[in-house]
Amino acid sequence: MKTTAIRMAAGLAAGIVLATAFNGMAEVAKPHDKVSNRPAVFKDGAAATQALRVAQVDALRQLAERVYGFHLNASTTVQDFMLMSDVIRARMETFLKGAAETEKPEYFDDGRVQVVYGVKLRDVVEVIKTEVSKSADGNIKEMFERSIENQDTLIEALGNGAVPGSAGMAKIQAKRAAEADAFRLMAERVVGVKITSETSVGKLCLENDQVMTSVSAYLKGLKPTDIAFVDDGSCEVTLQLKVRDVIETIERTVKYTKCGIKTTKEEVEKVNHDIVDRVFSVTGKGNPKVQVEAAAPAGEPTSSAEAFREEKIVLKRVIESGKVVVD
Repeated sequence: MKTTAIRMAAGLAAGIVLATAFNGMAEVAKPHDKVSNRPAVFKDGAAATQALRVAQVDALRQLAERVYGFHLNASTTVQDFMLMSDVIRARMETFLKGAAETEKPEYFDDGRVQVVYGVKLRDVVEVIKTEVSKSADGNIKEMFERSIENQDTLIEALGNGAVPGSAGMAKIQAKRAAEADAFRLMAERVVGVKITSETSVGKLCLENDQVMTSVSAYLKGLKPTDIAFVDDGSCEVTLQLKVRDVIETIERTVKYTKCGIKTTKEEVEKVNHDIVDRVFSVTGKGNPKVQVEAAAPAGEPTSSAEAFREEKIVLKRVIESGKVVVD
């Protein structure tokens, strides 16, 4: 009898707990008011949502381009592995679609909203490493054996959106125009770097699309040293690079793209002896009235096929214009 009573008590207790749990699950979530704490310019909820979505897409696109052009060491970018392996390319694109915000969206009084997306370099390297271990391509394995620097780095990209017609929208347009101008100015310097006494970076880019893509990725991967909004409504973006780093990149690109030219870093440095220790610095300027072609369709993250499309067009125009600047 005592055992039966204990079992009945235990069953009753379990039933109470279960009933309480079900009652909790059965509760209906009731709507309640919530203050957005966004600036007054975002009082239109639909406009705010649209601006945020644009910023998120922009961040994903720029993150993809940053990762593709990211320097794993002084002379190798992620894009180099993607150019050599379709499997690595597909894996990397899938991996980047899972990127997440690393900071909460930030809203500004001028109508701008910005978000930051990021991935850990260590995770990027792991994607490459997994496929390299399966590859029979000696060139890919040789590239990966080079030391990869600062694997604890967080690769981040800032995406911008704005309420249509706002002052923030004008700032974003000016910044994009300045970035495009800075890229063009830096391209004018890089295309003049010689590979041999008869072949320059520019000439080889026109002859080999892989070299064109690699150089575009390298230039796009440069991190601005300064971004300034000027009180006249324009924007200035400054980029810098070491010529010695360009030479290492070109030497490696020539070697692994099998473009028919055989050279070494020492030979490339020798033919560029007058500028090998120089630092190229450019400042691009832009204003809201300059229209910059979108690098990817609206609402879609950048794939490796779409990445650097705009940059390659600019690079090709620079080369064909014959404008080379070394100062």
